[in-house]
Amino acid sequence: MWEAFVHRRAERCRQAGHVVVAGVVNVQQTVPVDGFPLTYAPVRYATGRLRLAASGVGLNVAHTLGALGTPVSLTTLVGDDPAGMVIRAELRRLGLLGEDADDAYSRPWLAAASVVFCSAERLTASPADTAVALLSRSPAQTVLIGMGGDGCLLATRDRPPRHLPARAPHGVLDTTGAGDALCAGFLHYWLATGDPDAAARHAVVVAGCAVGSARTDVHVTAAHIDDLLRAPDAWPSGSE
Repeated sequence: MWEAFVHRRAERCRQAGHVVVAGVVNVQQTVPVDGFPLTYAPVRYATGRLRLAASGVGLNVAHTLGALGTPVSLTTLVGDDPAGMVIRAELRRLGLLGEDADDAYSRPWLAAASVVFCSAERLTASPADTAVALLSRSPAQTVLIGMGGDGCLLATRDRPPRHLPARAPHGVLDTTGAGDALCAGFLHYWLATGDPDAAARHAVVVAGCAVGSARTDVHVTAAHIDDLLRAPDAWPSGSE
């Protein structure tokens, strides 16, 4: 049996900038390794280092938005199996658990999108060509494409696509959820400023902070992002 969960607070939904995230929540098992390629061993003990937790794009985006201060609601499908119990417990802890199966309003979102996010991982064309094509075929005003260690590409109707390099102020330990953090970071700052360029500059730092810990938990605040962007070395020379 599956249940559709939507966490909504009517008084918050009426606020400007409230975001409804419709996406996947799953259970993730994290197993640390010493490096790649993996060397075969018949048994390996990782006492105290294994981690089982709720994860997934929907949860990661909603959690990051909430941590940054954006009012957010999450809609997802959760089973009644043991994995569902783990997910429900995490959603309850984060204040993202509520019951409402009516999400018919979400169906026209894609056709009416103002901002389109995607990953460059499996694109058949270059990120720049993909962004231009998306703008020509949809009503969206902005396209943001995550490029992993290469940062991201931002395209708007008023200017040519521009590349923003990646930045990992706390190093790179685990890239899980980096794209989700990029998406959530952009949404937060775009809703706050209406400036896609400023939002993208902040978003790459949010994503860079996300890869600095070995899990998808959010350890970032808007104040911390502001401090990082004010640092003298916030942007390397030659950034586009």
